[in-house]
Amino acid sequence: MRNTLILFQKEWMELIRHYKWLWVPLVFLLLGISQPITMKFLPDILASTGSLPEGTMIQLPTPTSGEILGQVLSQFNTVGILLLVLATMGTISSEVRSGVAGAILTKPVSPASYLAAKWAAAMCLTIPAFSIGYAGAWYYTVQLFEPISAFVVLTAAIVALGWFCFIVTLAVVMSLWLASGAAAAFSTLAIALLFGLLNLIWKDSYLLNPSKLIEGAQYMLMEQPPSFSVGVTVFMTLLLSGLLFAIGLWSATKRQSWLPADKGSY
Repeated sequence: MRNTLILFQKEWMELIRHYKWLWVPLVFLLLGISQPITMKFLPDILASTGSLPEGTMIQLPTPTSGEILGQVLSQFNTVGILLLVLATMGTISSEVRSGVAGAILTKPVSPASYLAAKWAAAMCLTIPAFSIGYAGAWYYTVQLFEPISAFVVLTAAIVALGWFCFIVTLAVVMSLWLASGAAAAFSTLAIALLFGLLNLIWKDSYLLNPSKLIEGAQYMLMEQPPSFSVGVTVFMTLLLSGLLFAIGLWSATKRQSWLPADKGSY
């Protein structure tokens, strides 16, 4: 446990040193606040383009606060996921290539402690970044449109956050398994895309599809009954995340060498 805490402190300093603790939450915040602002001033933006006939009146239906926050989650589900994957894609593979991982693990440090520290640092980046962006979107939505139940907003945030935590867990484990950060990022994004396609092809995929959490959160925000059991999806996502992390721990303990020349060998 002590080794894990020491390694976690090292990872925390790395996040600060590379300014990830600054630019990742900042981008999430910009994504969050841009949606309600854009929706508020969209008629004025369209009218100012000058491409419409003179005297044309633009009347767009006013979206509800729940619909706007649901659109924010859609933005996070695309640009936000790409951002998080890029921020965590080389968390282990880059240290294997540089020899840092080998130097750390020649000491009385277990691979399990090493991986756990990496995962905990990634979570400490993901959860605050999502929360800051979502809170900014909530604030501007209430200011520009209408109030929305705090309980609904917070519950939807917790549900949606499960999907992002799953993706970041996958990115960390992929960085353990693959030799390059680019390969880890590509594999993670490809799997995320496959989950999205599965959602389109098989509507009852909520048992094995963590991406359904975004859809469930959007139903909550619009105060509509979801077409599937969100609770079951949350439970299965936690189960899949735990299983993925356990497999990562097992493969880390079975890895034969952490030296750069042997990267990728188990």
